[in-house]
Amino acid sequence: LNAGLMLMIVLSLLPIGIYQAFASLEQGMWYARSAELLQQSHLQNLRWLRMLGDTILIIGGICFFAQLLKFMLNKKA
Repeated sequence: LNAGLMLMIVLSLLPIGIYQAFASLEQGMWYARSAELLQQSHLQNLRWLRMLGDTILIIGGICFFAQLLKFMLNKKA
């Protein structure tokens, strides 16, 4: 779970946030939040990189839920 979150932050969220911060300082908040900025090809590539972290997070969540379910079903009353 933590590795997935770290990858999401490092590969996508942090670089896009830094890019938006600089765009906001240079051209204003309206531009930093606009679709024009967010649809640029390098930002779309960063959003696709986030999928790696998302996948690891989902797999970790499924494994955690499976362990929890296994524990709950095997627990003797």
